[in-house]
Amino acid sequence: MNSVLKAWETGIVRRWHTNTHLCDTVDYVCGHTGRMATMAVYLGWGSLALLEAIATHDKGEKFVGDFSYTFKRSYPQVAATIDSIETKETLETGFPTTYLTKDEVCRLKLLGSLDAVFWMRMHRPDLEERSDWKELVSDTSIGFLGTGVDDPLENSSLDYDVKES
Repeated sequence: MNSVLKAWETGIVRRWHTNTHLCDTVDYVCGHTGRMATMAVYLGWGSLALLEAIATHDKGEKFVGDFSYTFKRSYPQVAATIDSIETKETLETGFPTTYLTKDEVCRLKLLGSLDAVFWMRMHRPDLEERSDWKELVSDTSIGFLGTGVDDPLENSSLDYDVKES
């Protein structure tokens, strides 16, 4: 198989497939990473290393699937094994190893969480009342402390005009 095509296919992985509340939404890894990169550039966090990590951080999910935040928090040893497999598969696909500073690692995680919260708020805002989502929102807001960036989750309700057919 063409190696560029193989790399491209790693972006065509459905997110949320194990989440009973969001599995009907259509969100691919390539959309997730694109939104993360957009936010990184907007926030002035657009170092080449961070953007490369954003572009490749979920590529291994092509081989193992997308595991939820709640699952990873509940089973950290399993999550570490999954992360190791994802990294191995990402490298075997031909993506480079990316070296990040501690700040960049924190930013990568924050951007991923921020994207998840915005996705939930767009598609199922009622979920924010659940304890698992409250925890993610809280952890994400706390993560922005000391970054010099105002908390993007504060006053960020997504109001859309819905047109009647």
